[in-house]
Amino acid sequence: MENAVEAKQRTQRLARKCVLMVNCNGLYEESWCAALTQLNKTNLNPINEQAQNPQKLQFRSYGFQCRALQEENQLVIRCLDDQNNSREAILPRRDVKQLLPVADSDEMTILLRTPRAVELWKWSNDNYSLSSKLMDGQVEQMALSQGGAGMESEYVALMALSPAAEIRIYSFSSPDTISFQLDQVLELQDSQQLRVMRFMHLPESDDLLLCVSNVLPQQQLRIYQHSGAAGFQPILGDSALPKAHALEVLQLPSYKLQLLSIATEEAVYLLQPQFTTL
Repeated sequence: MENAVEAKQRTQRLARKCVLMVNCNGLYEESWCAALTQLNKTNLNPINEQAQNPQKLQFRSYGFQCRALQEENQLVIRCLDDQNNSREAILPRRDVKQLLPVADSDEMTILLRTPRAVELWKWSNDNYSLSSKLMDGQVEQMALSQGGAGMESEYVALMALSPAAEIRIYSFSSPDTISFQLDQVLELQDSQQLRVMRFMHLPESDDLLLCVSNVLPQQQLRIYQHSGAAGFQPILGDSALPKAHALEVLQLPSYKLQLLSIATEEAVYLLQPQFTTL
């Protein structure tokens, strides 16, 4: 069993194989399917209550702290910065399911997920205006990549239910969000299970991952790795974890570490995907 120093050195080497690392009392062990820590189920309650309230959406962009309030026939966005400068906009959209800020620029670009489409909105002339539609159809969720300094583009993933069950991955260059390019489509099977996807950046190897829960009834976690021109390629499929109800990426800045949190019906599992040499 290697010590913690040796383990840290090993994680910094060139990656060829993805594993899930288990950290218990400072010791490291390789496993394809084990968990780092289990937390009490009661810790899930505040997370779920906040995640299931689409009427209040908060985000930060270009120095502004913003809150979007869904009213009956419109979405009202109010923003305030540290100098008490304010911005307010009214978007004629009802039943907004998700709001995702995608560029930290004066345009304060956001994506809106509605029951029938995903739309791109930008700030101009003291209000938000519709710039374009990313896609028509029923989209279950959106995710934005948080890549490292070496990434030339950023990515937005849309998990669609119709017209087909799939994940559509778009690339764009921030803060220039004029053009979103459809780079890749990952096919999914129709399923009644709740699926969650999250991008994850590994500082040690500068790898960008896309993690998806419940891809198949017998596969509770699948991880895709961005491989340049080849796009996102599946590198790990785990079937030993229980069915996932939630999936989040936790950042530990002091350790330059990211963990993948998987909430099941009974516990929360913290996983640490890493790359090691074969």
